[in-house]
Amino acid sequence: MKTRSEIIFQWSVYSAVSLLVLLVQKLLLPQLQLFGVSLFLPPMIAAMLSAFEPGAEGMLFSLFFGVLCDWALIGPVPCFYTVSFVLAAILAGLISGRMLSGQLLCSITVSAAAYLTGTLLRWVLMASDGVGLITVLLYGGKELLLALPFVVPLHFLYAFFYHRFHFYD
Repeated sequence: MKTRSEIIFQWSVYSAVSLLVLLVQKLLLPQLQLFGVSLFLPPMIAAMLSAFEPGAEGMLFSLFFGVLCDWALIGPVPCFYTVSFVLAAILAGLISGRMLSGQLLCSITVSAAAYLTGTLLRWVLMASDGVGLITVLLYGGKELLLALPFVVPLHFLYAFFYHRFHFYD
């Protein structure tokens, strides 16, 4: 059982690393686009951390990370990222807890699930405007294709810290 200070330190480090990843994305990769779609890593970050730390802790991180993204970014509707990241965290917890635990394949799967969750949620919101499912899925597929090369470095970055925090587990 971890002490409260160990848990606070662990999630502070995870949060700092996540913010550093977003800063690197914003400063070094702002022009990276594929067919008019820009690189967007927050769904992958939320899902990966929820896969490494399934349960309430990963869910709370996704909730607060979604609130931060809703506050800092413009989404289709208020609380879009919060709802999307929490749903992705639920899927990531189920996938990592039941099928693939802490492997690179798990990170790829939960990242794809996170982008699919956001895409389907976006479609539900845009369906009343007459936007078709195929159009939204193509956009989400482009987002996923652009982000997939970053799964490997992010997986190993978070795995490094995960193994430091769970040395005795």
